Amino acid sequence: MSYSEDDPVGFRYPDKFLTCTQPVGGTSVGPGTDYPFAMTLEHAMNLYWKIYSFKVSGAYTFSWSYGPSPTILVTTVALVGGTISASPPAIWPPKMSEMVCTPPNPFFYGYSSVGSAFVNSSQTVGFTEDVLGELRILDYQPILRTEEEDDFQAKYYIPFNCSFGLGNDYGGGVTTATGPYSQQGPEITKPGLFKLKIGDTTYSTSLTGLETLFDAFGLALSGTIEMEAGDARLAE
Repeated sequence: MSYSEDDPVGFRYPDKFLTCTQPVGGTSVGPGTDYPFAMTLEHAMNLYWKIYSFKVSGAYTFSWSYGPSPTILVTTVALVGGTISASPPAIWPPKMSEMVCTPPNPFFYGYSSVGSAFVNSSQTVGFTEDVLGELRILDYQPILRTEEEDDFQAKYYIPFNCSFGLGNDYGGGVTTATGPYSQQGPEITKPGLFKLKIGDTTYSTSLTGLETLFDAFGLALSGTIEMEAGDARLAE
């Protein structure tokens, strides 16, 4: 693995990261779970140690129908472009040396406006809402790894959940996982619509569209959202 003077803590001492991990065991991993990305050791350490905030960009269209007669079609067209930072920042420390795995474990939580959306209905006049992005990394869950004799050959899964919604629930929302953060209404899942870029590599997972109307039907989801590094953590 290459070493850069900009990354003295994380990349010089991969053993420090490995102490943060435990075997996958029976935990569900892969698209649609809280562990969507099977990452290399270098990229997992990059995500954990180096990235301090995250930039998101892209667009998605989410539509559904409800009502027996007349049937009403609702379409949300969202444009995403902004930065999600940790809030409060104390739980996602700014220094690499503070990213340790002893309690209290660091985790990322960010919630901010990252775009705008136009919601149009066949029954009412369309309106515009902010797109609110929510990102959770670790969230008090362990980092998992596949069991390989060579740590550099193993795959690493960092708990990761990103969701986008509107202040008005009528617009629905999309999420990378349908675990504890999902609603119990109708949903539709499309593979590969969410992309996480680490260096020159792009990892992808599914997006699930969620709607609170229990009698909604005919759900459709399209578009792409990409996330990449924003600010870098201090290399000290």
